[in-house]
Amino acid sequence: MFKHEGNAEAGLGPMVICVDESGSMSHRQEEAKAYCLSLLLKAKKQKRDVAIIRFDDQTLTHTYNRGEISASELVQFTTSF
Repeated sequence: MFKHEGNAEAGLGPMVICVDESGSMSHRQEEAKAYCLSLLLKAKKQKRDVAIIRFDDQTLTHTYNRGEISASELVQFTTSF
């Protein structure tokens, strides 16, 4: 539950990307990588804040303000599943 307060323009708010890296995703890892990469590139282009929550038996969170993610960070993210 939340209460909407104030007036804000609809549109380009922050993104939250949740990635299931558990064993049940073993046959869909490449597909998950592709979706995440696409969303990260969109956040970068639109200068949107983005949080990535990766979970399995543990949880890792990465945040990037205004989509400021480097090419090397993109590569590391997509190859570290």
